[in-house]
Order: sequence, then C-alpha cells, then structure tokens
Amino acid sequence: MENKGLETLIEIRKKKHLTRDELSEISGVPAITIKAIEKGNTNPNEVKLSTLISLCRALHIKLKKLYPELKEL
Repeated sequence: MENKGLETLIEIRKKKHLTRDELSEISGVPAITIKAIEKGNTNPNEVKLSTLISLCRALHIKLKKLYPELKEL
C-alpha cells in the first residue's frame, strides 16, 4: 500500500505558507526531521507517532488526513 502522507504533508505546509523552519518552530519537531520526512529519507513507518501528532497539531489537521488508511481506535 502506497502512503501519500508525505506528499500531503508538503502540500498542507505549503498551502499554509509555512517554511520547514516555521513548521519546526510551531510544532517543536526539528526542521531536519521535517525535511527527512518530506524528502522520503526516512521510512514513514518508522516516524514516531509523537512526531506526526506534533506536526498535525501545528498544521491543525487530523492524523487521518496524512494516513487515511488508519482506522478509528
């Protein structure tokens, strides 16, 4: 199953007119981590859930927007 979450993260960040550094400041996630996630330099399945939640909170989106295949818990 292909994950479109990384592409969605880039699209949402750009739609909100945020740089990686700005998103980093808002989310508390290091800019280098955001860059690695967006560039696909890290396995999406190995990104910490806390990192994804921090990014989603900063972007005012639900985690399901990045990972639509998630089922409600």
